[in-house]
Amino acid sequence: ATDAATGGAPDSSAVRLTDLRRAGAARARGDEREEQRASRWLALAPGLHPLRFPTPGLYRLEGEGWERDLAVNLPQVEESDLQRLPQADPRPVSVPEARAEEEPPPTVWLLLGLLAAGLLVLEFGLYTR
Repeated sequence: ATDAATGGAPDSSAVRLTDLRRAGAARARGDEREEQRASRWLALAPGLHPLRFPTPGLYRLEGEGWERDLAVNLPQVEESDLQRLPQADPRPVSVPEARAEEEPPPTVWLLLGLLAAGLLVLEFGLYTR
């Protein structure tokens, strides 16, 4: 974390988080103060921990000698945690058999198609009369 009272540099366990959209918009307007507000320092604890971002968007994380651009799509860590999905059932899925009595016979579809074509011819004839 930074020493806010003295404006000191962050310690080695901190990373700088920059909202790239906000910083880019501020840069385009020439607003240096807003561009600085688009970044903040985050203190990191040792180990793997999920980061919480303020909103979905484009971000840049910068640490000592590295930087990484990220796209954050979901605001909730729980929504994007794929580890918590239930495991798939390895058993085969049974497919129910199709029932022939539910579908009309092909001759019904043929008659309906011919009726529709006849109506179109009749409408065209009436329209161009």
